[in-house]
Amino acid sequence: MNDSHNPYQVVPRSVDPYAAPASSVVHEVELEPAGRGLRFLNYLIDSLALGSTFGFVLGVLGAIPRDPIAFMFLNIGATFVYYTIMEGAFGVTLGKLATGTRVVDENGDPPGPGQAMIRSLCRFIPFEPFSLLFSGERRTGWHDSLAGTLVVKKV
Repeated sequence: MNDSHNPYQVVPRSVDPYAAPASSVVHEVELEPAGRGLRFLNYLIDSLALGSTFGFVLGVLGAIPRDPIAFMFLNIGATFVYYTIMEGAFGVTLGKLATGTRVVDENGDPPGPGQAMIRSLCRFIPFEPFSLLFSGERRTGWHDSLAGTLVVKKV
């Protein structure tokens, strides 16, 4: 009798009898980094959406600060919250959604909350937007490389 079809054969404990059968198909997706033009468009769309919403909320609340320093800190806080929540929870911002791009970690998975927070904090490094111009083939800015993330085209 062939042991592979023996109904009385003892199954090793390391084999889960309830596990789905293993697939011989390997799904490997090549990640294509988003170009500088798409990333700049992401930035423009996100800036417009964030600025409009921020201005509208402050106007409705009647809470527009007269002190430019206070306004700057409110703007920094709103920007940090927007990018952290959108990229941490969904892997996209409104700009990325519009251009068909997304944020992934180095394995191609959505970024974790910690990575999204690091990305958001790094956006406030002076001259950080220019880091993308000198990034070479990989097309990553400091906020990507320090957080271990990449902006790619959706497949």
